[in-house]
Amino acid sequence: MQATLTSPLPFLGSPTAQAPVALARGRLLRIEGECSEGVEIRCCAGVLWITCEGEPGDVVLAAGERFVVGRGGLVLIEALEAASLVCH
Repeated sequence: MQATLTSPLPFLGSPTAQAPVALARGRLLRIEGECSEGVEIRCCAGVLWITCEGEPGDVVLAAGERFVVGRGGLVLIEALEAASLVCH
């Protein structure tokens, strides 16, 4: 079972694709499902805001930084400025 990756923008590929996903400023990306646990989110460019269901705090990533989702559930990623990211 894979985590589901959805976006208001067209998305091609799997939720664990190695190709960067581009997000315009203010756009959201949603990862959901029990298998979101352990997913690594790497910010390739720009700035990302990440919030995870059941976690007490949020995370802000700048280009070159990464975050590993600690538990399964809903993960929301917002581009605070134009950004690109890779999830695996």
